[in-house]
Amino acid sequence: MHRQDGLSFATLRAAEAVIDTRSLTGAAQKLGISQPAVSMHLGVLRRRSARR
Repeated sequence: MHRQDGLSFATLRAAEAVIDTRSLTGAAQKLGISQPAVSMHLGVLRRRSARR
């Protein structure tokens, strides 16, 4: 697993996909994962950014 500053590459890709598609469902489809998985990645990102 690739991590940068405590974030996995998958989490960063999920965030990018949400930005690109402007939707959790669109991001999930783009990445070939479930919408709850995208939400989980965003939760990780939110928790990490709240620590700073």
